[in-house]
Amino acid sequence: MRKIVQIEDLIKKYFPNLKLSLQQINLFVDYFDLLTKWNKKINLTAIQDPSEMISKHLLDTLAVFNLIDRYKDNSIFNGKVIDFGSGAGIPGILLAISSPSLNLVSIDKSGKKIAFQQEVIRRLKLNNVKPLNERLEKLMDLPDYKNTFSLIITRAFDQIKQILYLGERFLDKSGKLILWKGQNWLQEYKQVDDKYKNTFDLVGDYRYHFEEYDRGGTLLLFRKK
Repeated sequence: MRKIVQIEDLIKKYFPNLKLSLQQINLFVDYFDLLTKWNKKINLTAIQDPSEMISKHLLDTLAVFNLIDRYKDNSIFNGKVIDFGSGAGIPGILLAISSPSLNLVSIDKSGKKIAFQQEVIRRLKLNNVKPLNERLEKLMDLPDYKNTFSLIITRAFDQIKQILYLGERFLDKSGKLILWKGQNWLQEYKQVDDKYKNTFDLVGDYRYHFEEYDRGGTLLLFRKK
């Protein structure tokens, strides 16, 4: 019950336009319970405290809805979505709980992390997530993956230049990328080749800060030209 109240209070405070059902809140609780148990056996996240997992991982993930509100792009989750380097399913699985219509492919090269995601999907009965233990470089030229996705999401995965390189191969002709980055993201962006700056428009950056926890980050929204 305490976790339910904590999650409800955080969402009301930081995401007042996000309307989630009690069932979705309970799925968040179940997810973090599983994450806490598995994290004692395998390294899924450096964060050990369950409350800190909620405040960091969940708030970071849901910040994307404020980005969507800012750019008034309610269609951003339409079509096929891929999570690069999804780890324990953050942000992908948390977004799949938030948006049941999301059609997500969740990719990670760690078999143990994908095994955790598969257990989450089984226990939470999520039917909108397909976890896959594979390297992106092996998928990018396959017909089922090459230029077939409308959106890439990725958090704590790689440098911007590498993400844009991969993004060109996975996204369809008008696809978008949402990247979770720190406040010094501009230094990374300056290292991007002109080829990819000409391939992708940087639609905007959204800085967020959760004063209660004195932490935040930046969301970057790119669109393929």
